[in-house]
Amino acid sequence: MPGSPRVSLFTLALALAACGGDPTSSASDTADSTSASTDGDGTSSGGAAGVVDLAACALPRDCAALCEHIGVTDCDGQDGDGPRCAAKLLVAGAPGVLEHYLLYYGQPEAQTIYVMRGDGVAVLQTRTRDAADLPWGEPGALMRCDVTLPPELAPACEADDVACQWRRSFYADCAEATIAGCDEVEAWIAAAAP
Repeated sequence: MPGSPRVSLFTLALALAACGGDPTSSASDTADSTSASTDGDGTSSGGAAGVVDLAACALPRDCAALCEHIGVTDCDGQDGDGPRCAAKLLVAGAPGVLEHYLLYYGQPEAQTIYVMRGDGVAVLQTRTRDAADLPWGEPGALMRCDVTLPPELAPACEADDVACQWRRSFYADCAEATIAGCDEVEAWIAAAAP
């Protein structure tokens, strides 16, 4: 269709994996490894026209960055509280921002920004790069997902039990979304401020 943005199969596979799909599924396309420049409102000036780049928005992260290889841990490798912090954020139902890196051997590194709106809905976006020393590719499509938590998560987090852990599978029924820009996302977060 003329003028429609092209979403690579790899980017779509990562977005679906972030929504609880099979993270090991492969796709034939790979993301562009050139870094997209952004305008002041976080919209990408490369790739799909008008796509907001969540990574370029000035969004404070609520928990330590999460890295996933075999399991989910803090990327800095310090206290390992990131997955518990992220789970507690979801259980509270409050707006917030999480950053997650998928680091599967032999596959491009993927970064996903999760923005919880505080109404049971999250907006997320993934970008990839072929290696840690290369620039990030252009941001993928924005995805709107329902936050779906298992019933045992809230009691585990209330008891500060080890089972209080964040998972990518907590996001389901994802569909492509559109937002106006970084200002709209920042407003969701500001709504939660005291």
